[in-house]
Amino acid sequence: MLENIDLKNIISSIAIVVSVFIAVLGWYYNSQQNRKHEIFKRSMDARIKLLEDYLLFFQNAHETKSLDGFNKIQVRFYIYGNRDEIEIVKTISSEIEKNKQMTKEIFDNFIKLNKLTRDRLRDEIGLKKVDI
Repeated sequence: MLENIDLKNIISSIAIVVSVFIAVLGWYYNSQQNRKHEIFKRSMDARIKLLEDYLLFFQNAHETKSLDGFNKIQVRFYIYGNRDEIEIVKTISSEIEKNKQMTKEIFDNFIKLNKLTRDRLRDEIGLKKVDI
C-alpha cells in the first residue's frame, strides 16, 4: 500500500515538472515571437515613413528645383532601403556632387526612384499596384 502512494507521488511530481517545463517553454517561445513581431512592426513603420518622406521630398524638389533635404533622405535610404533603392540613391548622389544642381539625369533617377518607392509603399501597406 505504501508503495502505491509513493508511486502516485512520483508520477504527480513528474507530471508537475513536465507541466512547468512545457509552460516555461511556451512562455519563452511566445516572448521570442513577440520580439520578432515588434521588430518587424518598428522596421515596417520606419520604412513606410521613409517612403512617404521621400515622396514628399520628390514633390518639393520637382516644384522648387531644389535638392535641399536630400542628404537626410539619402542617409535614411542607406539605413532602411533595399539594394536597388540604395543603388539609385548612390547614382543620384554622385551626380549631385558633380553638378551641384538638378540635371536631367538626376531628375530621371528621381523619377525611377519615385516609381519604385510608390509601388513599394503601396505594396507594404497592402494596396494594389497602379500605373500612373
